[in-house]
Amino acid sequence: MPPPLNVIALISGGKDSLFTLLHVLHQGHKIIALANLHPPDHGPPNPSSDPSPASSEDLDSYMYQTVGHPLIPLYSRALSLALYRHPINGTALHTGRDYSYTDAAADETEDLLPLLREIISHHPSANALCTGAILSTYQRTRVESVALRLGLTPLAYLWQYPYLPRPLSAVAASSGSLTGLLDDMAASGCEARIIKIASGGLDEDVLWGNVCEEKTRRKIVKGMARYAGLDDDDGNEGERVAGLMGAVLGEGGEYETLALDGPGYLWRERIEVEEGEREVVKGEGGTLSLKIKKARLMPKDDQETKAKAQEEKQQLRIPPLLSHQFLELQANLPPLPDPSKPPTSQIPPSPSPPLPLTPSISHHPPTKTLYISNLTPPSTSPSSPLSAQLPSLLTTLTHLLTPYSLPLSSILHTTLLLRSISHFPTLNKSYSSWPLANPLPPSRVTVSVGDLLPEGVDVSASFVVSTAPEKGGKERERGGLHVQSHSYWAPANIGPYSQAICHPLFPSGSSPELSIVYTAGQIPLIPSTMTPLSPTSDSDSDSVSNGEAYPLFTRQAVLALQHLFRVGRAMRVRAWCGGGVAYLARSYYRQSAGREEDTMRERGVGWRAKVVGECWKGVHRRQRSQEGGDEEEEEEEEEDVWDKKYNKSNMFLGKGDVVGVLEGRRGGMEDWPALTDFEVGDWEEEGEEADREEKGERRAAVPPFFAVEVDALPRDVEVEWSAVGVVSSSSSSSASHPTWKVRLGQGRKIRSHTKSAETAAEVWTSEIVITAQEDRSVMGPTFVGIAVYGPMEEKGVERSGVAGLLEEAFDGEEGREVVHVTLYAPPEGKEGSREVFNAVMAKWRAQTQVVPCYSVWSVEGKEAIAGLVVRVEGR
Repeated sequence: MPPPLNVIALISGGKDSLFTLLHVLHQGHKIIALANLHPPDHGPPNPSSDPSPASSEDLDSYMYQTVGHPLIPLYSRALSLALYRHPINGTALHTGRDYSYTDAAADETEDLLPLLREIISHHPSANALCTGAILSTYQRTRVESVALRLGLTPLAYLWQYPYLPRPLSAVAASSGSLTGLLDDMAASGCEARIIKIASGGLDEDVLWGNVCEEKTRRKIVKGMARYAGLDDDDGNEGERVAGLMGAVLGEGGEYETLALDGPGYLWRERIEVEEGEREVVKGEGGTLSLKIKKARLMPKDDQETKAKAQEEKQQLRIPPLLSHQFLELQANLPPLPDPSKPPTSQIPPSPSPPLPLTPSISHHPPTKTLYISNLTPPSTSPSSPLSAQLPSLLTTLTHLLTPYSLPLSSILHTTLLLRSISHFPTLNKSYSSWPLANPLPPSRVTVSVGDLLPEGVDVSASFVVSTAPEKGGKERERGGLHVQSHSYWAPANIGPYSQAICHPLFPSGSSPELSIVYTAGQIPLIPSTMTPLSPTSDSDSDSVSNGEAYPLFTRQAVLALQHLFRVGRAMRVRAWCGGGVAYLARSYYRQSAGREEDTMRERGVGWRAKVVGECWKGVHRRQRSQEGGDEEEEEEEEEDVWDKKYNKSNMFLGKGDVVGVLEGRRGGMEDWPALTDFEVGDWEEEGEEADREEKGERRAAVPPFFAVEVDALPRDVEVEWSAVGVVSSSSSSSASHPTWKVRLGQGRKIRSHTKSAETAAEVWTSEIVITAQEDRSVMGPTFVGIAVYGPMEEKGVERSGVAGLLEEAFDGEEGREVVHVTLYAPPEGKEGSREVFNAVMAKWRAQTQVVPCYSVWSVEGKEAIAGLVVRVEGR
């Protein structure tokens, strides 16, 4: 476990900012001070203030809750913590979703800076800042910006909390409803009262209601559901449920609360407001708030508090590490093979000559995308350190962007290949100084490929760059996700790279409004601690479900894949049309204590490739609906249709920011809505579909996928996932908004032979099909995955060698342009790998990004001599 942090708690008096403190303590951290921002001229900025409230002024700040601010001094005594306050002097000048610090100190966000500096001056050991952000990227990114500038680790344990899996104890104790977070607050002994309403769905009688009481929660849900449009049948049900879930928690400003009490191990006294000391005040736009005339603190019994402390701590519900869908996926993965069997794959006994890395540039104006691949430092020698190679690589990149008048902030995605993973800290330090986009830097994948880089080269880089022009002299706003706070959701990206960046497929204003999403590499870190999942990791039984029975690699593979899906879900990814890759660390085999770990090697790369391949197939598996199933489901729902349909325990991975609806099911493996939103094309070989159907061996219909064995991965983990998806920013379908879909081929075999050898391949195709007016279909980008295998006994199509095989793979793609190729290329020691490399470079040299690797495996767990993912555009 990492050392505990000394945390400054940013509080507003609201339920979320106080509830998150319980999670801070659960993680073993220490809260050393409270911080609060208040309207100007109200409340002295020191912890010795008179707790008697006198004003009800509310600024309606974009950033800070200020209603009820006169009561804030009471929290210092109630929690027995020092309180520091500072006035809000600025206004919301930068209203974009993601915040970028500028010299415009008048923005209200910057008022947090002097407050925190004052606290640090009194508490120099402070090294973290916590906030109650749940769904507001606006709030989270601003707190992160200020915290990181002061060297504080941002903590947001409630981030995406409503959509995280429910603990089994919570599911057993309640329905796991839309009010799950409020239910958990109640279970922990919290009390928070509604002091402001700003939604037509809420009536005056909800004022001063305790959100931790069931009757108040029911009123909130009923009121918010009036305007949710849940009965509309337009295919956007998931988005409306997501909006409803946020509204029920007051995330859109529907209501605001004041926390009055909580468990005794945090709350030493409770706040009490008598009925006659509250006055309803009408505000602009029909808002109603309560003016608190007087409040007092009521001490708690010390003996009773101490006696109940342990019990109360156990009542805090912590989201499990894995959702039930990924637990089920984990339970169905291949077990460890028999150690007595020989290894599935052998590492070449001696290093093979590395493949050459030739810099290439490919520009595709229609999609405003530039690919710069295989960059290496211009002049290298064995004595040139990485710290010198990185600046020269940056100089080369800047020179290549100059003809296109593009700044480094135009980079969308970066792939960095290192000779040694020990260079990772040096790389990060140098990369952080590059003038990349802010606040959404490029997504990034970093792996070590060891001695497969050319001699003297310690780093190679490839870039995807947007050539879209700037608007009005300013950088065009880009979409993306850059979460830098520790949470239960997914790993924080504290550094110069985003979890995901999206880029439009078509010019602005075109229809449909589709974008390609590039994700950062996701490794198996426990999000709340940012430590790799290990055999000694502390996890509750629900999160691992007999974790002792699962190999560490299996657990790491599933956890990292869940991170990828959560990132995709937050980005509204509809399908991973561009394919996925799982990097496998070869260092798993390396010498340990002076000997080779033979047992681990024999369980090695073949089994691990099979595990990740089954993971990819598992999350894309769709169960065909049973005849009469819908009728049975409707009968079951008659008892409480609304609750069963929109109950949180029945939701997962949906079309909105975060959730979808599974129609009353716990979510079996067939249900992965949104991120696996595709149809299956009938592309199998003639007669083969029926034959495989009869044998129960249908070939997987999945986006392109490869398992790629490299030298090592960041943080010495064993697996890293990345994928490319598609997202739509328009939800309606009309003449002005054509429909679109992702269609997957079920895999097809092709063969090519010469007099001396036979070469075979399997091809997976993922294409975006757009249906315009009059049902005319046009093709968006197509992504073709090609797994090339070695010599085969069975003869096939009369083609000429590997070149002929590539032609066969693209039958039916005439008139379309190959825009980019990713070639996963094993070393020359792999028989046939050099022939594939030569053929690809001869055909698509300018478009090809090379990823040297020790071995590459298809989704079926078969070792290939090369793997290709080809992006095709046009027609």
